[in-house]
Amino acid sequence: MRTDTDGFSGEVYAPAGGVLRLRPTGSNDQPAGAALYIDGRKANTRAGDKGLETDLPPGKHRWQWTRAAVTPGPCRISHSVNRSGGFTAFWEPSPGAVSYDLQMSADNGESWQTAAARVAGPSVAVQGVRNGQKVYIRVIANGQAASSARRRATSRSTSPMRRRPLLRDCD
Repeated sequence: MRTDTDGFSGEVYAPAGGVLRLRPTGSNDQPAGAALYIDGRKANTRAGDKGLETDLPPGKHRWQWTRAAVTPGPCRISHSVNRSGGFTAFWEPSPGAVSYDLQMSADNGESWQTAAARVAGPSVAVQGVRNGQKVYIRVIANGQAASSARRRATSRSTSPMRRRPLLRDCD
């Protein structure tokens, strides 16, 4: 669990689903005006006999109990479309995101350059990539207060008039 001036956050794994319970140990542990978010979405909560509760679907989840703006979850690139001199990348929108940055690396992820900043929607066209050049791409979700984690990247190479298979982010 992590704490900051606006609340608490952490990760939980519920292989079969379950209930997340937050049990404050004292009155100072409850951030006034805070809301609970699961994977960037405001959670439906209830007061239980052991604290604040919400239902979790199966899987790994990020939670935030904060009075500040939520930190968006990581993005997953869904696919990309090649064209001569560039490509268009598409990703799944991230709850809590207000914009996205697409970053590109030509050296296997050793260094990253922002190819498109503050993109409003879940896709962007990128120009200036040499045909046949292999690049790695990643998308960062920007929230009002913070940005999502930087995930491992998806590799791709461009070529004129040839479609590439779907590329997905690695977990």
